[in-house]
Amino acid sequence: MSAKFATYIAVVGPSSATHRELRIAEEVGRLLAKRSAIVLCGGLGGIMEAVSRGATQAGGLALGFLPGVDRFEGNPYLTIALATGMGELRNAMLIRAADAVIAIGGSWGTMSEVSLAMRTGKPLVAVRPWRISGNLFHSNRRIRVVRSARQATDIASMASSAATRAAPSLPGHSRSDPVDVWRAYELAQKHYESDLQLFSTRMNLFLLVQSALVALTATLASQNVKEFDAKTVSAFGLLLASGWFVVAASSYVWIHTWRLQMIKLGLAAQEETGVSTSSAAFDRHTRRDLHIGSRAAKLPEVISWYVRPTLISCLLPLLFIAGWIYIGWLRL
Repeated sequence: MSAKFATYIAVVGPSSATHRELRIAEEVGRLLAKRSAIVLCGGLGGIMEAVSRGATQAGGLALGFLPGVDRFEGNPYLTIALATGMGELRNAMLIRAADAVIAIGGSWGTMSEVSLAMRTGKPLVAVRPWRISGNLFHSNRRIRVVRSARQATDIASMASSAATRAAPSLPGHSRSDPVDVWRAYELAQKHYESDLQLFSTRMNLFLLVQSALVALTATLASQNVKEFDAKTVSAFGLLLASGWFVVAASSYVWIHTWRLQMIKLGLAAQEETGVSTSSAAFDRHTRRDLHIGSRAAKLPEVISWYVRPTLISCLLPLLFIAGWIYIGWLRL
């Protein structure tokens, strides 16, 4: 890709950073290089050196805006070192040259770059930022606070791509803010996973209770207790299995509703920005092709075995219902 049409992402952060922040910065550089983005930084040590190392080792470009007049004061991983001789004023050049900004960690110098990004309207993503003035970062909707390097690169790439795409919007068609689309995408994912977790918990509980009732019924039958007692247990099991079926069916509907919403939002983000949605919110899951109508898109999806047991679990209560009817009224 020509440098003229590439995405320029500025990665800012302190020279003195924690080991975790340095690892995040290096991963950010590596992921940006894989997206063919050009990494901009302050050119010195700490976060700047880590992101440069990640980018160049992945075959990307790292451009450093140095505060002094000596190009050799830059870190050894820079592809291009620009000796501005402007001191801290080089922060303004760095931010102005970027399509989006990723801030990792915090320092007073980093705060100045964050302020410049806010002032100039650059898309801004923060990873492990400072918490000051009533949690400024988390309360400001223009600053996207994330936890991982992949989330940071995904959102920064989408936001910068949307800001720099040449194709104008058609009359009557309003373009969505890619960061808002991403927020909705993550919200749908959270609902999806929480519903899956809740369904799994309920399923385990129901199976435990049903198994206990089956064991109790078998015991009553083996001890030749009165028919009324066995029927009472069977009636309770039948009632519980019927309620289980209603809960399982409604949960199945909600789970697939959120799943379709995730797919819709993923396609919207891809269409708005031209950047394929990666597995930022799904690092621990696999990917597969999803076909919607005539369109096929490579989008992240929770591992497929979650869906099949959900469908089977909707039918499992029916088996228990049939079993209780047989045990309580046909067999006994």
